[in-house]
Amino acid sequence: MGGEPNGLHHLFSFGSNGYHSDDLGHGCVLMGTVEFQHFWNALDACFESPLGRKLIYAATDAEELIITKADRFAYGRWFGRRRAEVALQHRSVIMGWGRIQTDAISHPAHDALSVGFSLAHKEHLVGRRLNVDWHQHSADAITTTFKPKDGEMTAPLPPRSPSWSGRRGTPSGTNSPEPELDVRESGFFLGEARSMFLPVDVFHHLFAVLAGRPTVAASTSGDVHVVESVDEPAVLKAIIHAACAAFERTNRPIYVQSASDWDGHFTVHFTERGWGRVEVEQSVLDGEQATLFYVESPVVPFVLGSLVGMWKRAHGKRVESTVEPYKNGWRIALSEPTVDY
Repeated sequence: MGGEPNGLHHLFSFGSNGYHSDDLGHGCVLMGTVEFQHFWNALDACFESPLGRKLIYAATDAEELIITKADRFAYGRWFGRRRAEVALQHRSVIMGWGRIQTDAISHPAHDALSVGFSLAHKEHLVGRRLNVDWHQHSADAITTTFKPKDGEMTAPLPPRSPSWSGRRGTPSGTNSPEPELDVRESGFFLGEARSMFLPVDVFHHLFAVLAGRPTVAASTSGDVHVVESVDEPAVLKAIIHAACAAFERTNRPIYVQSASDWDGHFTVHFTERGWGRVEVEQSVLDGEQATLFYVESPVVPFVLGSLVGMWKRAHGKRVESTVEPYKNGWRIALSEPTVDY
């Protein structure tokens, strides 16, 4: 990728409403690879059994639903397969997943994610279901082995994710400039962080398969209360905890002296990266007992968890929060816990 222009993503849409889409028109978010790893490690620890294969297949199913509907990846019985393969390899590069080739992945953004996308591409090219095994030789090299799998090549169903997963939307308002991405040999960077674009439905497929899975008793980095009408509250709390933990692993400063100071943080951390938008409804800085944030996002629980971590860092206090659906999105109330003597 060295030497390629920053305009690699000129066909993407970056909406001022915090909704982004790739060059195929599918919703996506911009996320740091280390940020995702911290989120994933914390989320995996919240469940009684490992989730690695769940993430692989969430990536595979989300990607398959995208590429099977795009003409650029179609091919005939005798011709066009090589052209489709080249187009898929280009997609893996512009999305920042690494260079996905026939039986290898170089510079993978994340091992399980890149393997999942690789499986979707391979199944699309051979037209049958496959099992995948992989060996990670180093941080920059994975080899993959595919074996035929019984079963018809039927398309995966759209994810039936919980109501809190997020609201799908399209970029609207003034189209924001392309993010200033530094394209390098190993991928592209936003600031100092290697980053990638992830289809929104990767999260939605993952949240769907997490529904009903037993969680472990883990701290949620501050008490999180969910109103009774919300489905799968334990899974929602686990995702909020993981997103909070991922933010707490960053060194991003959060300075707020007035309620309006939050807007700049939300623009950089959420809106410009495709995570939607957050509004401040009230703030403890104005003498209120709690801070109220209103969230509209394609991946709601990640934003909610990030807000918990941001509030803790801004105020230097423990926090308790209440999450509820509100208007067309979600609202989270954050305050310092009361102490009963």
